[in-house]
Amino acid sequence: MDFILLLVAAALMLTLIFQLLELDPKKRLDFAGVREHSWFKDFDWKAIESQSLPRVPIIPVASFLHFSSIYCYLMLNSSAGTR
Repeated sequence: MDFILLLVAAALMLTLIFQLLELDPKKRLDFAGVREHSWFKDFDWKAIESQSLPRVPIIPVASFLHFSSIYCYLMLNSSAGTR
């Protein structure tokens, strides 16, 4: 059952993407068409317009510099690099 739902969701998403990427501007999906597309069937557009959606928490990720320093430390202090 989950596989069928996944296929349906993928098909809906792909139709939306293909309609947005249409080369002919007259055939391309406009904003009204996006709002009416099946992919956004249960989407609360009024909440978006009124900006009443709850804020999504921002979770900080390790910076590249931090990752690089940890990687260098591990490489310099590992026995794998010394033979």
